[in-house]
Amino acid sequence: MPNKLHPYPRITRRPPFAKRPTRSQVLAIAAYAQIAERGIDGLNLREVAARANIAAPTLFYHYKTKNDLICGVVDYLVFAVTRAGEALSTAETPSAAQAWHGYLRACRDQFLHAHTAVRVFCELYLYAHRNEAIMAAMRHVDNDWQTYLEQVLLAGVQAGEFRPDLNPPATAQLVMSCIKGLALRLDSPTDADPVFSQLEKLILK
Repeated sequence: MPNKLHPYPRITRRPPFAKRPTRSQVLAIAAYAQIAERGIDGLNLREVAARANIAAPTLFYHYKTKNDLICGVVDYLVFAVTRAGEALSTAETPSAAQAWHGYLRACRDQFLHAHTAVRVFCELYLYAHRNEAIMAAMRHVDNDWQTYLEQVLLAGVQAGEFRPDLNPPATAQLVMSCIKGLALRLDSPTDADPVFSQLEKLILK
C-alpha cells in the first residue's frame, strides 16, 4: 500500500510548468491552443511563434523539430489537467475512497468545462498511432496514469473500502479505456456525467 495517495496522478516526464512559464513553455502553450483549434495536422511552427510573440529562430532554438514541440504540448496538457484536478481536491492526503471520488469528479469536470483539453487529448492519442516519438511520450503518460489508478485501487481494497475481488491492473485499464472512449464520442459532453457516476459505483463494496 502506498504511504501517501495524491489526489490526482503525478506525471513526471519533464520539469513541471512554473507560475511564470519559460519561453519554451510559452511556445508549448501557444501550440496547445493551435492544436485545439486546427488539430495537429494544422500545426504551423512559425504561426505558433507569432502567436507566442516570440521570434521564429527562438522557437527552433528550443524545439528543433515539430515532434519536439508536440512533446512540449504533451507536457503542458498533463500540467493543465493535473492542476485542474488538484484544485478540486478537498484533502491533501485523501483516503482511497476520497481519492477515487476526487479523481472521477475532476475527470467529469474536464469533460463538462475543459473542452480544449479534451480536444487536444484526442488529437495527441490519435496522432501517436502515426508517430513513434509521440507514441513514446503518450506511453509514458499512460504508464504513470495506470500506476496512479492501480495505487488507489489497491489501497482501497486493502483498507476495505473497495470490493475485495477487484483486480487493480485490469480495473485501471478499464477506467482509462472508458475515459479515452468518452473523449472520442461525438455526443454532448454532458452525456458523460452518468458514465462517471457508474464508474464511481463500480468499485465500491
